[in-house]
Order: sequence, then structure tokens, then C-alpha cells
Amino acid sequence: MTYKVPRRIFQVATIGLVSMGALGLTYYCPYTYSSVTDPMRVLQFYIIERIVPWYALGILFIAFGIFGRGFCGWACPFGLFQDILHVFQEIDLPRPVHMILKNAKYVMLVGILAVCYYTASPFFDKINPFATLVSAIPRWLLIGFAVDRWVIIRLTFFFLLIISFLFIHRFWCRYLCPVGAIAALFNKISALHIHLDPSRCTRCDECLDVCPTKVNVLDVVRKRPTECILCGACADVCPNGALELTFSEKIIREPLPSEGRHIPSPYPVPPSQYIRRDYPRPEKKPISDINLRKLRAVRGRIIFFFENETLIPPYIKEIQKLPNFQVWLVNMQESVNLVEHYRLQEPAVFINGRIYTGSMDEDTFVAHLFSEYSMLKRLSLAFDTSKCRPCRSRDCMNVCNQIDITFESKIEVHPLTQMDCFICGCITTCKRGGVALVYGEPKIDFTLNVPHLESLQDKLLEVTPMTVKAFIERDSVHCNKAITMLAAISHLSRGKINFELIDALEEPERSKAHNITVLPTLLVGQFRTFGVPTEGSLILLIRRNSRWKS
Repeated sequence: MTYKVPRRIFQVATIGLVSMGALGLTYYCPYTYSSVTDPMRVLQFYIIERIVPWYALGILFIAFGIFGRGFCGWACPFGLFQDILHVFQEIDLPRPVHMILKNAKYVMLVGILAVCYYTASPFFDKINPFATLVSAIPRWLLIGFAVDRWVIIRLTFFFLLIISFLFIHRFWCRYLCPVGAIAALFNKISALHIHLDPSRCTRCDECLDVCPTKVNVLDVVRKRPTECILCGACADVCPNGALELTFSEKIIREPLPSEGRHIPSPYPVPPSQYIRRDYPRPEKKPISDINLRKLRAVRGRIIFFFENETLIPPYIKEIQKLPNFQVWLVNMQESVNLVEHYRLQEPAVFINGRIYTGSMDEDTFVAHLFSEYSMLKRLSLAFDTSKCRPCRSRDCMNVCNQIDITFESKIEVHPLTQMDCFICGCITTCKRGGVALVYGEPKIDFTLNVPHLESLQDKLLEVTPMTVKAFIERDSVHCNKAITMLAAISHLSRGKINFELIDALEEPERSKAHNITVLPTLLVGQFRTFGVPTEGSLILLIRRNSRWKS
């Protein structure tokens, strides 16, 4: 069904009714430039007279309860005026601006009623663009007018709105109309609504492009948003007739016949035989769309060591195409030096310089990339400038060219994600112990025993790959030192010792499952630390898990 023609006829028919103000027929005599059918005019009259408008409110509630904002789409001539003026390409306002402006009409409604109550005059009639169009301008053309301050204000406001109508469809209806604000409150319960037949919808998005208030038609069907004016424009352009305006719930109709759908055969078929229908097989994608969207929001570096190229998961090659990831596929037989550097005996995956010990299932791998980046976003590098000043070698800057110490404060804090840092070794390179990792406030203790850890590097390179779980909290000196120790040991082991940071307060279920009572607690396999972790207790934990012999 086409709604545009009857809607235009109805809008034109209402022009005569609303233009009675031009003939002097108004609801409230002291101000003649208004419309007898303007709901705001009626409400202002009752507020001025200090009378509860039971009849007026009853009529409005019944009308809006039945039609909702269908009044705006079908009966308001000012909407027709805006449709006619919208001749240029639509300007899409930024979403934050749109979200703020769409609530402006409610503020305007409350403000108009409040000003009317305290001033005892129909203040809004002096600038109402609807009354200006259908009453004031026609009356001025009939009997003339004298230029005063309010005439200038009224016309200025009116012509500014006209400019907005040229570029933004239904600007007044979307953001400023107080009558639309009243009708919008009834949109979710009104009898008139849009019905969608999902069996006919092909998601062509034609309805989204034509909507004058730029609402999602699927949201209109499910949630009935207050911005929909029920004009039926979306139903007019739907090529499959999936949308229609209705006052009652409709039974879903039979789907449209299409290629591949079963159609009864005109020839008799034996009961034991059936018509064969070949359905297209779903396209198998290398990586799911959901995981692809997740990965677009993170960054990382991946080194994938393989012996047989056919065993590389397809999603790894898709991740390699993303601009926010650096992926290296390394053949272990061709890159012997790199394999020897990492002391590898079998294929492995390194993420941000640390070995991945989880499942190679696509969802699990993507979830780990997401959690890894979330961890990096929470951490920062802290520099003790009192130890940096006498340093002449600047070893940390030689390792990472992103480090820029300004010496503006005693402790300088640099978030990892702003430095594009993946904890690549500046902690162990600094021989003065002036670099640390912090989680939250820079509460740090620069007493890391780097020489002791370096003396154990040969043993660390021989350990079985493992992941240490660290249960920590924000703004803790001991937790920050534990994180720094883990990063240093991970770097000295060339990534064979990975670590996972778990905020015990944000994830109480995991803390309860592992019976965590003290923070920080480091956990690997069946072994854990007790009390405040030190370099010795952490090495002992790794030693027990890997069963190395001293």
C-alpha cells in the first residue's frame, strides 16, 4: 500500500483548519496570530486561566494514545512545509550532537509551560514558527503590520529555521517541536505502529535511507522509539512490502516465492519420492565477522613459528591483513637463527613478545588478543628521574626510541598504549633500577634485583613455556613490584614465561575459584606464592613448576 498520496491529501486538507488565525478566529483573543487547532495554544490558555485542562488533556491523550506521533507525520501542515523545503543533500549531524538535540524538545516544552505560568501570557505564540506560517504571515498580508521588536524576532527565528529545513530534514520535528514532545511520550503505547514481516525483509536498507527522522526501522518495530513520526515513508519504498502501518498485530504472511524455494509440482509424484531441493551451502569464512570486529579495536604483534605451512590457521592469515596488527609467519626450517634465539623445540606463537600457551581455537585466540591489549591499556611505565639524571648511557632509550623523559617531575608516568610499547626490555636494560611497571597510581619501590635475575637467564631460557597468573589490585606498591618482576623475568626468558594480570576486585569469581586471600598472589600450575612476592619466591615458583634442577 502507498501512504504518500493519502498523507499529502490529509496534510493539505488540514491547512484550512489551522489557518483560521489568519481570519481572526483564535482560541484566545488577546493574541490573534495563532491557530485555533494548535495544541500548545490550548494548553497555554488553560495555564493562563489557572484551570486544569481536563477536556483538552483528555482529547490530546486519546488522540496521541491512538495515533502517537502519527499526528506529526499525517496531520501537521508544518511537516509538509518542511518536506517541501528539504531540497539539498542531507547533512548528518554527529551522533553526540544528535543525542543532545533530540532531547531539546522536552526542555522546550517544560520551558514554554513554565514561562507561560509565571508571566500569565502566551509567550510562545510570539515566536511559534507554526503560527507564523499559518496565521501571522497570512494575516499580515491581509491587513498589514507595524514593525516592532517581536516581529523582527519572530521573522528572524522563522527564517533561521527555514535555512535548517533546507539541509536537515524535519529539523523542527526532530529537535524542537513541543507538540511532538507530547506525542512522543505516547509512541511506545499508541495503537498505530509499524509492522514488519521478517519473512519478506531482505535487509536492503532502503527504509533507512528514506526515513525523515533517521531512525532505524528495526528499532521502530522492536522498541517503538519516540523519534518515529509514523509517516509510512519506509513502507512506501520497501520493494517486498515487508512494512505497513497498522492498528493491530498482524499475522505473518506467506513468504515471497523465490528461486530455490519449494513450489508444488503440477505432476503427480509417488509417495515414496520427494522433490529434491538444493540449498546453497553457507560460505565458510577464514575468520568470523564478530571476531574481525573485535580485532579492529586492538593492536598487537604476533610471531607464528611453523614447520608446515598448511597447518597455519586461516584466521592468522586474515589477522595479518589488518593494519593494526604486525604478523610474522616464520618457517622454522628456514629461520634457524631465530629458532635458536628463542630456544624452540616445536612450533609456537608469540604475542607481544610473550609465548601463547592457550588453545589455538579461533574464539579463544581472539579473546586472548583482546584481553592482552586490555591489560596493556591499564599499565604504564614509571621512571625515577633521580636515577635517570646521572645516567650517561641512556640504555633504555637505545632499546626503545619511544621513551622520552622530560625530567619535569620526580616520577614520570607514560601509558604503554600511548608509547606503542609492548614491554620489550627497558626494565632489565636500566642498570640503576629506575624503570618500573605500574597499575593505577605510581606507587613504586625501585629495588628490583636485576643482576640476580640476569644470573639465572640461562636457566630461564630452558624452562617449559608457562603462563603465570598474577592476582593484583590497583594503586598497590607490592602489586606494582610484582608486575615489574614478571615483566623482567618474561623478557629475560625471551617470552617463554608469559604472565596474565587479573584484577581480583573486578573479577571476584576467579579470585574465589583460586582461593585468593592475599594480594598480590602469583599462581602457576599447582604452585603459588605466599606473602609479598620477591625475586627469590618468584624464581622458586617457576623452578618448581618447570622442575629444573639447580
